[in-house]
Amino acid sequence: MPGEWQQNDRYVTDDEIAYRRVRMIPEHYQPVDPVSGLPQILNAALRYEDDGMSVYLDQFMEYESVSVDQLFSDETHAISRFEVHHARQHGAGILPSTDHADPNEARGRSHGLVRTAAPPPDKDRWKVLRNELRKRMSIRSSADTWSPVV
Repeated sequence: MPGEWQQNDRYVTDDEIAYRRVRMIPEHYQPVDPVSGLPQILNAALRYEDDGMSVYLDQFMEYESVSVDQLFSDETHAISRFEVHHARQHGAGILPSTDHADPNEARGRSHGLVRTAAPPPDKDRWKVLRNELRKRMSIRSSADTWSPVV
């Protein structure tokens, strides 16, 4: 049925890694949390947009020969990552979804979405999921260095 909300694709395996680009601006990312000393990903960096939260899926990145370096930019974006099963154990689904607006076509075909059971705004479920994902994320804000986040 057209327009039906699809939450999940079973062909995206639980052991897959999802990558999220994080803009390196104060509203999205703090390099050092004053209490923990760890990098901090803020709520604005993990927004639930009209179609879900954008991610890149390692299975499709490998197929398209897209490296993590192609997601990362020293100047503009850090990269966070989490395992798909962490999203699913908190009620989310993950599905591939080509980003046709991406100027890098291979990277666009590596794109996916994290979704709750209902289309946005699904604020209550998204808030819980976002906070659980953040606990399990690591971030790369410089070449080849991954850190836990708060």
